[in-house]
Amino acid sequence: MPHALIRLIDDWLGRERSCACGRTHAVTTRVARFDDRAGSAVVEFLRSLNGVMSALVVADARTARVADAVASTLSSAGVRAGGHVFGSRASGSLVADERSVATLDSAVRDARPQCLVGVGSGTINDLCKTIASAHAVPYVCCPTAASMNGYTSTVASLKRSGLKVTDPVRAPDAVMVDLDVIRRAPAMMAAAGVADLLSKFVTAADWTLARMIEGGYHCDVPANMAARATDAVVDGLDAIGEGSAEGAHTVSAALILSGLSMAVAGSSAPASGAEHLISHYWDMCVPDAAGVRLHGTQVGVGTLISATLYEILREVDPATIDPAAAAGIVSPIDTIEADLGDHFGDAAPAVIEQARRKYRTPVQVHARAAVIKDRWPAIWATVAPALKSSAEIRELLRRVGAPTTLDELHLAFDDGLNALRWSRHIRARYTVFDFASDIGLFGADRRLALLRRSGVIAG
Repeated sequence: MPHALIRLIDDWLGRERSCACGRTHAVTTRVARFDDRAGSAVVEFLRSLNGVMSALVVADARTARVADAVASTLSSAGVRAGGHVFGSRASGSLVADERSVATLDSAVRDARPQCLVGVGSGTINDLCKTIASAHAVPYVCCPTAASMNGYTSTVASLKRSGLKVTDPVRAPDAVMVDLDVIRRAPAMMAAAGVADLLSKFVTAADWTLARMIEGGYHCDVPANMAARATDAVVDGLDAIGEGSAEGAHTVSAALILSGLSMAVAGSSAPASGAEHLISHYWDMCVPDAAGVRLHGTQVGVGTLISATLYEILREVDPATIDPAAAAGIVSPIDTIEADLGDHFGDAAPAVIEQARRKYRTPVQVHARAAVIKDRWPAIWATVAPALKSSAEIRELLRRVGAPTTLDELHLAFDDGLNALRWSRHIRARYTVFDFASDIGLFGADRRLALLRRSGVIAG
């Protein structure tokens, strides 16, 4: 069992600490349990909240049966438990967009619960965090799958005006995991959770690059928390793949810890980089008609692409970096905005706002490329220790049964190329895509070579 992970989680729950980075790290989640049985731990937690006697149990069609069991347990304990179930299986996958947010907001206004209880995975959790924060009511998260690491984070991934955004929210007050429920989930859900955590092998490098190139905030404390979570799933990969109780416990605890790393950092930076932008792009622009894609599985393929780009860049002789040439291929911002408008349609205004925030003029790119060229050895000495090769990551993904190709995600060759061309613009965060662009090595021919070398396509 993941005793070391549990101790580290417990050490942060409900804590506030000053840090050498200059910030005070705070975790508002107070309880994380891995022994819930049909809401029994939820009842215990609500009893600790003086005066909380009503709750709204939120689920979707896939998790409604588990939600019914939780609501029944609450009712038996004297808690007035209403329910809200999104859609039906026939209506397709639930999306955390403006419409779903408004629907849950209306349900909360009508029911006026003293607490929200979310029973589901990523989308339910994002919606509940958003509405619980807006209404200032406690929120208890009951995960139904070990599929992603956002349960305890302080951001919610939403689609707004067609753009995937991460809004700041309150983390859940408690997370109650029923390991029997986790084990009953489809095996691909745990594979997605592992794939989400394996992205740490490139997100750590992206976060470091952002600090070195742009002077952005970075702290070793949340970075190390995220690394511990990833190391734990790598060590426990066989048990996770077998679907054992120990494996379910390990991956669940690792995902909770990874989420806490984001809460400590105050952003998703410890666990989200270029590979997540690829996943967000596919969510925005390539509807999942087959219903086979999960956030984590998309991230896993994106991680292979990102890791491969790091390998390509590491092979570059800094003497060949030409700041003037890099500056010479920078498009005017008006041209970029027009292209984004053509590609993203209704989502273009939101994308353009993000793209403007990190646009650099030819003069600025010339200066930045010169600095990168001069600091090349120092950059790689700092970034390289965080990286793992694409071959190693591919093997880890395969061991747990996670997809490693576009075809397995029901995505086409052009979907991969388009993700490389456009995804860097949808978030102002600096990643390896921007690093390659800054030195003139992210043009169309380079993107094609990257996609082929990454092994995510055949041929």
